[in-house]
Order: sequence, then structure tokens, then C-alpha cells
Amino acid sequence: MTFQPRGVMVWLSQRTFDMLVLDISFRDFKVTGFDVLRALRESHPELPVLMVSVYDDAALQDAARCEGARGFLSKVEPSSVWGLAVKEILAGGTFFRVPEDQPRDASTLSTRQWEVTHLLSSGLSEEDCARELGISRSMVEKHGHEAKRRVGARSLGQLIREFVARGFHLLPSKRSVRGRSGGGAEKPGSKGPA
Repeated sequence: MTFQPRGVMVWLSQRTFDMLVLDISFRDFKVTGFDVLRALRESHPELPVLMVSVYDDAALQDAARCEGARGFLSKVEPSSVWGLAVKEILAGGTFFRVPEDQPRDASTLSTRQWEVTHLLSSGLSEEDCARELGISRSMVEKHGHEAKRRVGARSLGQLIREFVARGFHLLPSKRSVRGRSGGGAEKPGSKGPA
């Protein structure tokens, strides 16, 4: 069955499921699959979740793993791979195409550049972004300029298009991804606190 984000929690309270396949993005909703997954981990920690996305990126897989998903698949995988993933997860295992210890190239951006780009890609203005991060607007502009330079973008729009094209806008914000050591926030794909 297919549900919209808010309907997932209602359906889960009314029925039992062996497993949930959860899309990372919901069209026309401000909520992401990561938001639903976080709520599920609190209300139904035993329910195995397979995250799916049209974006096949190691950073998304890493974020899904960090948030408690039992697996991650690209929507374009053949049905045989889907069958393997479901079978493995229902048997109590996990299914990720990228091993946990494999190096990832999520981004060349610093933590602050990542946060600024993430907020701008979600539709916030530079002023709102500054307010959210507790920094000045000129610092937001500086981090945005440096982010553009690092990825070779000529404009803020091009930077955001690249960020969105790789699916990074769907990742949890840096403040919600905890470091593996239990310390501070960690950029998805990095090996420790940023």
C-alpha cells in the first residue's frame, strides 16, 4: 500500500506490518522520509525500514543507516535485487549497496558550507538562513561563495541545483545527524565530528 507522510503513523497505529518500504522524498510535502524514519524509530523501533530513492548516492545510504534504516535501495534496481533486500531485512539482516566502512565522497564542503547550502536549498533566504544558524548574513554569503567555488558553480542557483541533483537536500540537517562516536554533528559521509 502507498501512504502519504502523515498517514504512515496513523496506519501503523491501526495495523501491524512486517516491514516498511519508505521513500526518502514525498512530492509536494515539506516532510522527508528521514523525518518519518526518525518518528518511527521512536514509536516503532522494532519495525524494519527499507529506504528507497531515485537518487543512488552513498551519502544518502550512509544517512539512512545512521538514522536506523535496515536497508537502502535505488528505485531503478532490478526486481531481483529488491527481492534480495526484502528477504535479507525480513530475516533480521541489513541491505546496503555501499559497505559501511567504504570511504564516501559526500561533499567537499565544510560543515558550515554544507549547512548554508542545505538551508538555502530548502528555500530559506540568506537572511532566514543567518537567523537559523545564528550567524550574520555576510557570513552566510561568505560560506555560500566558498561553497560555489569548491564545487565549481558560477551562481548560487547552480550550486543549489547540484546539491539537489545529488539528493543532498533530502539528507537530514547536520544538526540531526549524530557522530559515530556519539559526539557533535557530523556531515553525512564524513568519518567523525565536523
